[in-house]
Amino acid sequence: MADRTTALGGGLSRERRYLAKSILGSVPRSWRRARSRIIVLCYHSVHPTNAFASATPGQFEEHMRWLREHCDVVPLREAVERSAGRRDTPAKPTVSVTFDDGYDDNFIHALPVLMQYGIKASFYVTTGFVDRDPTVVDRMRRLREMPVSALSWEQLGEIYQAGMEVGSHSITHVNLAELEPGALRAELRDSKRVLEDHLGEEIDSVAYPFGIPGRHVTARTIAEALDAGYRTGTSILYRDVRRHDHALNIPRIAVKNNTIQLLKAKIAGSLDVIGRWQEFRARGTFSVGGDGAAPPR
Repeated sequence: MADRTTALGGGLSRERRYLAKSILGSVPRSWRRARSRIIVLCYHSVHPTNAFASATPGQFEEHMRWLREHCDVVPLREAVERSAGRRDTPAKPTVSVTFDDGYDDNFIHALPVLMQYGIKASFYVTTGFVDRDPTVVDRMRRLREMPVSALSWEQLGEIYQAGMEVGSHSITHVNLAELEPGALRAELRDSKRVLEDHLGEEIDSVAYPFGIPGRHVTARTIAEALDAGYRTGTSILYRDVRRHDHALNIPRIAVKNNTIQLLKAKIAGSLDVIGRWQEFRARGTFSVGGDGAAPPR
């Protein structure tokens, strides 16, 4: 979940951010050049009426159908492996689909579409939200400015049994970069343990809440994720996945009511300038290359 100040900077209104993205998304980029790109998309809610939804069910179906036709849609783990070792020129861009927070509409509306198109997505869940912890539920409600409904553990189990990947999104959905060391450790380790207890399998992937480099993800966050036993971690950074990226700092591009034109533009790289601005702002908080807190892949 991105907070109210996004990659475009805290001084822009929501309307101006939308306008800026729309303008950038209209900049033509060569689809031929996009074939070598690896993109991870980040959805949250898929719902017909929620104001904060990433897509309506109809939009989401349209997105998945278009991705299946025009991209090579693979699980996140495979996308990370490809970024580390691919030398060939693929016929299509590689795309992975992820979800954050753990809303029950992921099960109701998104899972059937994913199954229909044979897409293996990753679901990063806030364990306190799924546990119905009143404090966490209230935090999520305030963040979204409306009532919210979490997955049940039974629904999450069915998502996992359907072949989807499941990862941690912390316990309480706080800014991990602001926590004291002990609290940071607990958010990463305890959420991992709770998921493993419920699913009966090792959980080795994490999505950092809010996820903006330098603001919510720092060298300390990444180092603690490594120590907790995670092998992959994801942030919100508007660009493709590259060979030098840490496995614990994989960039994702957020989706919010996107037309197919804007979705295609994100995959082609028309919005990469936002990622460059994010990385500029994050300088000094961690190294984006191979000499940062976590070892490169």
